[in-house]
Amino acid sequence: MKFKIIRYLILLIMLIVVSAVILRGCGGSGTDAAGDKIREGAAYLKREAGGSVEAVEQIIRDQEAAHIQAEKDSLVAQVKANPDQVWSLFKDYCIMGDSRAVGFWYYEYLPQSNCFSDGGLTIRNIADYHDQLLALNPAHVYLCFGLNDVSIGYWSTPEEYCAEYLQILTDLQREMPSTTFYISSILPARDPAFETSSLWRNIPEFSEAVRQMCVENGYPFIDNEEICKQFADLWDDDGIHVMREFYPYWAANMIIATYEYEGGGDPQAGLDALKQTDAGTKTTPEGGETQEDTQEESQEEGSEEDQEDSQE
Repeated sequence: MKFKIIRYLILLIMLIVVSAVILRGCGGSGTDAAGDKIREGAAYLKREAGGSVEAVEQIIRDQEAAHIQAEKDSLVAQVKANPDQVWSLFKDYCIMGDSRAVGFWYYEYLPQSNCFSDGGLTIRNIADYHDQLLALNPAHVYLCFGLNDVSIGYWSTPEEYCAEYLQILTDLQREMPSTTFYISSILPARDPAFETSSLWRNIPEFSEAVRQMCVENGYPFIDNEEICKQFADLWDDDGIHVMREFYPYWAANMIIATYEYEGGGDPQAGLDALKQTDAGTKTTPEGGETQEDTQEESQEEGSEEDQEDSQE
């Protein structure tokens, strides 16, 4: 028994030392914090040297959990502070959705090969990409539907809509057990969109029902309510689509949801990738870099009519 206690105490010391090194790397007040951690650890060891193995095990588990949470919190803060640099964090993924989701590849933020999206799509069109999705077999699928679903009239109530949505997700999950499906909240419509369809006034109600469906069934929900309020001026004149400047914020919410739900596989690797991305440069998962001026030139070449044809 004594040997087990000694082994766990050694592990605890190692964990404290690692934490101290990390905090020292932050510089400034981090050094003082590191010293405090070491002193706290030493005091704890003196108190608990004769304690139970179970108590030591619990302390180690708590320390490990706190360390992992600190990494995730740091990454989330970096993503929020640098939304334009979020693209390098998209790995092993697929984005599916309607004309709003088209913008992810249309504005050259992400490769079209990873974006199964088109104008006019609803969740029923997910089946149209069945074979492509299975072939890609991504670890993360981000579903960005709802605009047409609310106005098309297939579902009379949010409850009917969510029942079918859940069935689609259940069937997909059965075929792709290693994939995590993330469901985006439905971006609202704004005037003058309601002149085209008054049903778009029901988007908040449908989106809330989708959120409840995700909570009740364990699917991660991407909550865009805050950014939709903060960047309400980034809606197109039609009141339906969003401008290119909105997409980094939407993408950041996707990545934040990923790291909050499953740690993104490797929180430290994601943080390192974010730090290494040059400001103003977007790195695609395939290694290519798309500069801001390149995107602007591409948009200038396309006419307004081309954009509307692509996204409606």
